[in-house]
Amino acid sequence: MERADSLLEVKVITPSGRVESANQLDVDWEELRDRYHIELAQMEFDHEDGISVRYNDDTLKIEPDNPEAREYVIQNFEIVMTD
Repeated sequence: MERADSLLEVKVITPSGRVESANQLDVDWEELRDRYHIELAQMEFDHEDGISVRYNDDTLKIEPDNPEAREYVIQNFEIVMTD
C-alpha cells in the first residue's frame, strides 16, 4: 500500500471535542483512523512533479488540479481510509 511520502500535519477531534495534533496522541495510523474524527490532514506525494493534498471538512484539495493527479490521490486515499 502506498502512503503519502510526507504527511505534513494531521489534526483530529478527540472524544472531548478538542482539536489536537495527531503527533501529540502517540497512536498509530490505524488506531487514529478508527478512534478519532480527522479534522484536517495535509500530505505531499512524490508523483511526477509532486502533489500537495489537503483534507478538510470532508473535501480533498489537490494541487496541481489535473485528472491524473486527482485519480492518483483518490485511489491512495481510498486505500488508506478503507484498509
